[in-house]
Amino acid sequence: MPWSTERLLAQIRLGEHGSLGLKEVVFSGKQMTDPHGPSLADELAALANSHGGSLLLGVNDRTREITGIPTDRFDAVECRVSEFDESELLLTIFAAGPNESGYAPAPVE
Repeated sequence: MPWSTERLLAQIRLGEHGSLGLKEVVFSGKQMTDPHGPSLADELAALANSHGGSLLLGVNDRTREITGIPTDRFDAVECRVSEFDESELLLTIFAAGPNESGYAPAPVE
């Protein structure tokens, strides 16, 4: 079941914990430079070892600021995530776009 915007924002406010990871996505040109492969692999392994969880990309893990992922960069993010065994992962990409109160995440189908 998809997360509602309210639930997603509440989880981000709570910050990282055993079943939730937050990672900001950084680009250099069209290439995703962070999180790099080993960092992403470590995060996914930690979630798998704790019996599953969610990794939200596009959120700064220290400040909890939603930095988002530009829609024209989704392919780069999907490519990076697809380096891992797809049978183990369910990928939902959240785009952050401006609204009246700042940035709000929205799932991308």
